[in-house]
Parts: sequence; structure tokens; C-alpha cells
Amino acid sequence: MAKGRGLGVGMALVALCAWFGPPPAEAREPNHFVSEIQLFLADHPRLLARGKMDEAAEEDIGAAFSNYLPRVDLTADYGVDHISSPTQRYNAPFHPYTHPRKTVGATLTQNLFAGSGNALTQGNVTMAEYGHAASLAETESVRQGALYEATAAYLDVLRQYRLLEVARRNEATIKRQLDLEDERVRRGSGIAVDVLDAKSRLQLAKERRVGYQGTLAAAQARYVQYFGRPSEVGEMTLPNLPLGLIPDSVDKAVEVALVENPGIVMMGQTTKRTDEGRDAAARDYYPNVDLELSWDYEDDKEGVRNHSREWSILVKARWNIFNGFKTDATVARAAHMHGAAVYGLQETQRTVAEQTRVAWHTMMAQRERVDLVENAANIAAEVFESRKRLLDAGRAEVIDVLDSEAAMANAELATVEAEFNKHLATYQLLLAMGRLTEEGLIAAN
Repeated sequence: MAKGRGLGVGMALVALCAWFGPPPAEAREPNHFVSEIQLFLADHPRLLARGKMDEAAEEDIGAAFSNYLPRVDLTADYGVDHISSPTQRYNAPFHPYTHPRKTVGATLTQNLFAGSGNALTQGNVTMAEYGHAASLAETESVRQGALYEATAAYLDVLRQYRLLEVARRNEATIKRQLDLEDERVRRGSGIAVDVLDAKSRLQLAKERRVGYQGTLAAAQARYVQYFGRPSEVGEMTLPNLPLGLIPDSVDKAVEVALVENPGIVMMGQTTKRTDEGRDAAARDYYPNVDLELSWDYEDDKEGVRNHSREWSILVKARWNIFNGFKTDATVARAAHMHGAAVYGLQETQRTVAEQTRVAWHTMMAQRERVDLVENAANIAAEVFESRKRLLDAGRAEVIDVLDSEAAMANAELATVEAEFNKHLATYQLLLAMGRLTEEGLIAAN
């Protein structure tokens, strides 16, 4: 019976879990790379400036749309009229008219026609919309370019730090070998020239270590420029690559780039804007028709005593017949600007396609190189250990051990360089394709 009750309670708990779902898992904290990238994107002045440019471009739409709405003007004046006209002098010799005056007026003007399809207003609004879209695309281009630079700065600090670690290990290994040879010489079983050779190699190892210390300091200085604070090398991690964003062939990568690259998107919007500009430029061929409502109040104005009130409702038309061929030149200029934009778009497409292909082949070469240098490093490490055993057995020379140690250190350095170059080449390809985004980097890490 108790067993049955226990089974019933268990089934009830299972049912409750199925109904309410499993308990929520703790949110995964972003790693150091993600945190730094988010900080960079939120605070870097270059990106904040581009955000203001987008806001300014958006306001252009409102400014262009205002031409759809009526314009209201208020006028007023107050002062003194002094009139000494022939009529005044005839009616009152020696008594010119001098009297305070005041006027108040209001005018409402609504445009009714400004070219075929109201080309003036609609053209300006459409051009402003295309301009805003182009600004957003340019901002995305700047954002991705800056993201690549910041990522490269992050990787450079980590690269130089790991190279420095290899150089320090190399220096420590040579120092131990030097101490061993020095001890052998003191015991009478070593050769002094081997000690000198080890000392020479130790100095070269120290020189290499100092060089990496300098490049690490320079990389940290660049890091501060992007992230606004010193790097925390102990917390830094090599980010995972968003390989899911990369197509499986160079041709597909080019196809993606021609659609998603923000530089191409920006040039496409610019081309549309200049195309609309051709129609807007032709508006001066048409008359301009306005509806005007006006109201005026005048008191003692220009010698007319007492006050008067006037109002009017008018339809006014203006049509320029000849302006020295200015309209023809404006329309031709707009057409040439559109042609230049079309050619600019084509050039951008070719450039992006080239950058994508180059980045693709560079990435593939770096991937292959990583495998090769890792194998070379493993082989060099085995050779070094074998040389040390042979030296201990008296079957190898010290110079052979030092040479194998140098080869192992060089292979380790090449492995570090290849790994980071592979990352940079991958990010360069994503940048060319227009897929180097915050979302993609965060999802991979």
C-alpha cells in the first residue's frame, strides 16, 4: 500500500513538472570576450557619433514632410508714421501727419500643386527616406568595421601574451640547460665551449622575450583605445568562431556578401536617392499653386485714421517661364549624379566580391596551416625529448639539444601565430560578407 502511495506521489510530481516545466536554469554569464565587446559597442565614441548621424538623417524626413502641412505666419508692427505728402501739405500746411500706428496680420499658406504628383514634397520625403536608410547602412558598415578592429585588438593582446609565455619557457629551458652544462664543466665532464654556446643562446632568448614584452605593451595600449580600460590578461579567453555563419563554398560566400554587405546596401540606397532626385529636379518645369488665407488689422496706418480689418482667401499660382536654363542644368546634373551612383554601386560590388574571395582563401590557408604547425610542434617536442635522452646517455652533443630546443620554441611560436591568424582571417571573411555582428559573436560564445 505504501509502495502504491509512493508511486502515486512520484507520478504526481512528474505531472507537475510536465505542466509547469523544469526549473529555470541559471543564466549563463557572458565570458570575458563577450563582456568586452558589449562594452565597446555601447561606449565607443565612433559608434555613438554614428548614432547621432542616424538621428539627424531621420529628422530630415520630418523636415521634408513638413511641406505637406500648411504654413502659418504672424506679422505685427508698432511705431510712428510721419507723413508729409503733397496732399497732407495742401490740407494742413506746416502740420505734417505724425501719429502712432499698429498692425497685426496672419497668413495661412497651403501648397496645392508643385509638379506632377506633387513632385516637390513627395520627392523630398522619398529622398530623405533613402538618405536615412543609407545612413543606417553606413552605420552598420562602421559598426562591423569597428567590431573587427576591437576584436583584433583583443586577440592581439592575447596573442602577444601567449607568445611571451612561449618565449619565457624557452628562456627557462635554455637556462636550465646552461646550468647543467656549467655543472658538468665544474665536475670535469663537460666542455667549456658548450657553456659559451648555451650562454649565447640564452642571450638571444632574453632578447626575444624583451621584444615580446614590448609588443605586448603596445597591444595593451591599443586595447585601451577601443575598450577604454586596461586589459585583464588573466581573464581573457580565445573566443569561439561563429562557423555557422560561414557558407560551405567561396561562391556562396560571395552571394551572401553581395546581398548583406552594408557597404553595398548603402550604395544601393544612395542610387535610389539619386534616381528620385532626377524627378525632384524637374519640378521647376511645373507651376506652383498655393491656397492662401490672410487676415489683417490696421490702426492709424499711413495716415488712415482709426482701425480697419481685412481678410482674403486666394489661390495663387507662380510659374517661372525662363530662368536662364537653370532647370535644364539642374535636371542634367541630377541625371549625371544618378549615373555616378550606379557606377559606384557596381564598383563596390566588385570590391566586396574580391575582398570576400581573398578572405575566403586566406581563411582556408590559415586553417590548413594550423594543422601543419601543430604537427610540427608535436614532432619538435618529441625530437627535443629524444635529444635530451641521447645527451644523458652520452650519444649526442649539447649543440644538438640546443638546436632541437630552438626548433621546438619556433614551432610553438608558429602555432600561436597560426591559431590567431586563423581567427583573424575568419573574422575578416565575416566582415566582407556583412555578418560580423554582435549577435553572431555572442551566439558563438
